[in-house]
Amino acid sequence: MGRRELLAVLAECLSGRPLLTRADMARHFGITLRTVDRRIAAGQFPAPVRIVGGPRWTADQISIHEAKANRAKKTHFNKASGSAAAAA
Repeated sequence: MGRRELLAVLAECLSGRPLLTRADMARHFGITLRTVDRRIAAGQFPAPVRIVGGPRWTADQISIHEAKANRAKKTHFNKASGSAAAAA
């Protein structure tokens, strides 16, 4: 984690907004704790902040991750739709 990310996490903590745990992530995405771990290892989730008590994520990290995932889905869908339309 770079300095900018660390400062963002510190600001999040000082703002009083809670950091999300692995269990929070699992509930939010509707997956198991093991799948959370797999997605972290595969680089499919943002890197957590390692603090006492385990890994944590900021709400901003999750919002950014979801926005990127939604853009990727739209791009994939548009490419698939375009190639299907071209083939027809």
